[in-house]
Amino acid sequence: SYLRDKQRMVERTESFIASAKSLAGGGPVMSLKDMPLWDQLTSASYLRAFLVFLVTTFVTNFYVGTLSTELKDRQDFSAATRHELSTWFTIMMSMGILGSFLVGWLIDRVGLEICTA
Repeated sequence: SYLRDKQRMVERTESFIASAKSLAGGGPVMSLKDMPLWDQLTSASYLRAFLVFLVTTFVTNFYVGTLSTELKDRQDFSAATRHELSTWFTIMMSMGILGSFLVGWLIDRVGLEICTA
């Protein structure tokens, strides 16, 4: 976020919390990218992103792990069609690795706070 003193920009920080601390204390706030590794890993931004990742991964694993069982239980498709659907689902899920490059670029370009909001 951008700290503003009336109409002029004072300082740019990566976090709204850091902006509030800087406004309250008046001193500059170190960017998350400039912090040591341990401080980055224990920052609120990282912990929030990690929690979102953990929860979504946990929920997604239920869908991925039980897809073939769910298709079989519904009895809407033949065995060959179920196999084909499972194969395509696996291919599409594996292509998610390509999306990680886009997400990494966005985090570097825009910032972690905005990407996890």
